[in-house]
Amino acid sequence: MERPITELYRRDEPMALQRRARAWIVVAALVGVAALAACAGLCALARPSNWRRLLLYTAAVSTLGGWIVITLSHFVIAELKHAQKHVEAVRDGAREPIDGRLVLTDERIRVKNGVAMRRARVEGSEGSRSVQVYEKKAAKLRGVRTARVYATHGFVTAYEADDGD
Repeated sequence: MERPITELYRRDEPMALQRRARAWIVVAALVGVAALAACAGLCALARPSNWRRLLLYTAAVSTLGGWIVITLSHFVIAELKHAQKHVEAVRDGAREPIDGRLVLTDERIRVKNGVAMRRARVEGSEGSRSVQVYEKKAAKLRGVRTARVYATHGFVTAYEADDGD
């Protein structure tokens, strides 16, 4: 009996990640423009009697705005772009079927300019084989008994559930 294949990656996922990245770029740009406008407004309000206090406010607004933009760029936008590249690579790559039960480990790996992943192994009649699971997809595999997994570039991309036959 043929088992249905459950896909971990959707076809439209790269475009969705790209749209989210663009939205966060707009948010970061708006924060930067707002910080710049606030600094310009504070400078316009400066007088000889209040310049010290407004200089402190201007420095604080500029620093806070810069930190927010840098944080969004590094931790949100770059992560989304890395995820998009990962999804495109595993979606378009050649699949390799591996028979056996998938066992997720608690070991997490983070590659520079890449995605966070979890180590896993497929235990079958031919022995144990090491694979990776994209961290965002690991939750979909919790508690699933697999008869076969499909891997692309060493990442699990789909599975056939073991229905206990």
